[in-house]
Amino acid sequence: MRVLVAGSGAVGASTAWNLARRGVETVLVERRDDLCAGASRRAFGGVRQQFDDDAEIALARASLDFFTSLPDGLFAPVGYLYLATDAATETRLRERHEKQRRLGVACVWLDREGVSKAAPGIRVDDVHGGLFGPEDGLADPEAVTRLMIRRFVDAGGRVVVGTSIEDVASPGDAIVVACGSETPEVLERLSARGFLARDASPPIRPLVRSLAETGPVAADPRLPLVIEAFDGFHFRARGDALRLAMADTPPRWADSCDPAPAPPDGFGRIPLERLRSRFPAAKATTIVRRWAGLYDVTPDARPIIDRVANDVWIAAGFSGHGFMTSPAVGAHLADWVADGARPPVFTGFAADRWNGDPPNAWPTLL
Repeated sequence: MRVLVAGSGAVGASTAWNLARRGVETVLVERRDDLCAGASRRAFGGVRQQFDDDAEIALARASLDFFTSLPDGLFAPVGYLYLATDAATETRLRERHEKQRRLGVACVWLDREGVSKAAPGIRVDDVHGGLFGPEDGLADPEAVTRLMIRRFVDAGGRVVVGTSIEDVASPGDAIVVACGSETPEVLERLSARGFLARDASPPIRPLVRSLAETGPVAADPRLPLVIEAFDGFHFRARGDALRLAMADTPPRWADSCDPAPAPPDGFGRIPLERLRSRFPAAKATTIVRRWAGLYDVTPDARPIIDRVANDVWIAAGFSGHGFMTSPAVGAHLADWVADGARPPVFTGFAADRWNGDPPNAWPTLL
């Protein structure tokens, strides 16, 4: 059996690597002229176990072993800190805390003083408390993905760039489509070539996510990734700068990674104001770099990992969580392709779980 994996982001790279090290003939196919040139290159870099969904928690916990085993400099376990600044958010985070503890996630509820100690330098006068995951942290998405691709090649895998999967595939090949927000388009092209039925396109939409980086800021190296949980504004240290992100308002559904309009009218102004308010050491800094990426979003913000034809699988719709769960997703998906049995952890990620009903709304605060 030969397996073709479409997409050289984190999920595709992990799946290909895990297939190759099982001894399966595997080809990683990237339509662009460069590897890891999509969403994984533009990702924020957070790695966490703190999810609401049991299966995603299991995948994140299993992935943590991979991240902690990376060479020095590729993963920093600085922690993830969710801040509660109103009563409703505090209730939600406390409920999440109890669930995660039952499932074995390392996390603790912190009072205001504990929050201040966990995130030196942040303003806490409005903070009710915080949920802190000390094992979570930060990684370099592109560097980690390229490492997986190198390990894939070392295991005997082959890489093809600058061509589309349907131009490489032959009858009898198994195909894994891991192309993020482009997955529906790729499936349509495969359908046109007869590799699967035309009604297999999953409900996935591309949501633009803008990110920015500041100039130098004096931040404690212990600073975790800090999230204001009521709307998802978050920031982290990166070298001597800070990287920040929040949902665009209004949400931008698009297939372009163009960043939001420049300040003072666009994305940069409001997140910078939020950063200065939460982290006073950033008061004098400015935005020096802006970019955007695409979340591949499903109606319930959970991925689609499924077999959609006899020899075609998809792994997409991760809604911004693909990189951090990619090590376990790739390992389990490789088992499925090689052995033919659906891993139990994927049971809730079926492509047809909406039964054809159109979604009433799409999640945007991810």
